[in-house]
Amino acid sequence: MNSVFNFPDYGDDVDVKFMKGGGNTELLLRVSQDLFSGGSEAVSGIQKLVQQVTLRLLTPQGGQAYEPDEGAQLMTDVLAGRTRTTEQARRSFAQARDDVLRQFANDVATYPDAPPSEVLANLELLRVSVDRDSLYLYVKIVSLAGVSSVFNVPFNLT
Repeated sequence: MNSVFNFPDYGDDVDVKFMKGGGNTELLLRVSQDLFSGGSEAVSGIQKLVQQVTLRLLTPQGGQAYEPDEGAQLMTDVLAGRTRTTEQARRSFAQARDDVLRQFANDVATYPDAPPSEVLANLELLRVSVDRDSLYLYVKIVSLAGVSSVFNVPFNLT
């Protein structure tokens, strides 16, 4: 799988780390796209996969002119106010899950040499939390290598 942040000189392709987690937990407390303050790190394996899944969840479907098939309905639903309840968020995520899994399946066809740790095998919503004007999706991904990660995708609903 490729992105605009790949650095093939590392052997395996790596991405620039743009997601800044808090503490030493695997739950992502904050998503930051400030790539250049404080230096950037390279990520690969499950960290790269988490970033790629998160990007697709946060990108409205058709929101990128250069990759119109990327993204998910989830962000459109959040922006339109259709994820104000736990049930609404679960329904929206279910559709987004199908979109993201389809996109990763297309990636495998396009990039058959991707390392198994960077190929998405499963995507599962563990928990939804709606707290006033915030929505938190606790997501588990499993790579084709069997490595898994749990992370939080936060949304501001205002």
